[in-house]
Amino acid sequence: MVNFHFPGESDPVDPAFAKELAGDFLNQINGLADRMMDHYRSGRNLQLAYEVHTVRSSFLLFGLEVMARQLQRLQRLAETDPQSRELAALLEETAKGLQPVEEALRSWIGEP
Repeated sequence: MVNFHFPGESDPVDPAFAKELAGDFLNQINGLADRMMDHYRSGRNLQLAYEVHTVRSSFLLFGLEVMARQLQRLQRLAETDPQSRELAALLEETAKGLQPVEEALRSWIGEP
């Protein structure tokens, strides 16, 4: 279970609210890998960078710092070196890493 605390608060966030937030996050990352790859293949590097930047804060909110750092690196590469092999490899690695996150969220909120 995800246990949220707002800064300065000692009581955890209401579990129903936390599940709602998790559902919103799930909706946000649902299809993210496909959208990222589509932007990359179409040469829409700024859209790729924006997509990644937008979702990164949600990963931080859920304490998924490793994935958030990976997304930040992906964003920077999309902005500065969109033709790099590293960007292509990082996109594939990120796409694979999203699946377990989606599965864990679905399980936690009780969605098939």
